[in-house]
Amino acid sequence: MDPDNELLWAYFFIDNDTTKLRILADHLVSKGYTFNDIFELEADNISIREFTLQVERIEQHSLESLQQRNQEFYNLAIQFSIQDYDGMEAGPVQ
Repeated sequence: MDPDNELLWAYFFIDNDTTKLRILADHLVSKGYTFNDIFELEADNISIREFTLQVERIEQHSLESLQQRNQEFYNLAIQFSIQDYDGMEAGPVQ
């Protein structure tokens, strides 16, 4: 992957309330993100009653813009009373 080009960025939020995650997902979709899924977390194949929201967007980031995006999402987690912004991962644009 070439970080100087656009990548598909996935962003993750965790909470035990899927309703709150869906509200946040709707907000992020209105800002141009694509809803991917809300899935239940498991540890050793046992549900731990926490859920992860995954949204995606094709973006190009510098270290500074990625730090800004992360701070924005930490703030959104607080604003929407979400337990945690769990970070991101990037992959090639398909």
